[in-house]
Amino acid sequence: MRYLSENFINKLLDNLIETISKRFDKKLIKKFLKSINLDQ
Repeated sequence: MRYLSENFINKLLDNLIETISKRFDKKLIKKFLKSINLDQ
């Protein structure tokens, strides 16, 4: 039982980290694109 809950928590954290990193990447890309457009 303990192994199952630990495994579940690990999966949950992995999903959370993945979601956060995707959102962060999108924001970063948008900022980068804006800065390029401003420079031209």
